[in-house]
Amino acid sequence: MTYVENLWLFFVVLFGIIILPGMDMLFVLASALTGGRRTGLSAAVGMSAGGILHSLYGALGVGMLAAWMPSLFLPLLVVGAAYMVWIGIG
Repeated sequence: MTYVENLWLFFVVLFGIIILPGMDMLFVLASALTGGRRTGLSAAVGMSAGGILHSLYGALGVGMLAAWMPSLFLPLLVVGAAYMVWIGIG
């Protein structure tokens, strides 16, 4: 396959992943259907805020680990890379 064919295949698969609703989307949809527009919007804002805080805490934790104990950063990096390989294989 050429690069362009691989790129189109990537876009098709990515579109399929994006279009499928996850648990967050189902929660927001259920909230909107049972409680109306305001409840659905509150659920969406809550999910977004939770995702932002989760990412922020993760980044702060890794940053503090790297700053306070630099010797533990390399093992964390290796374990993270191994985890990504395991996900890729699975």
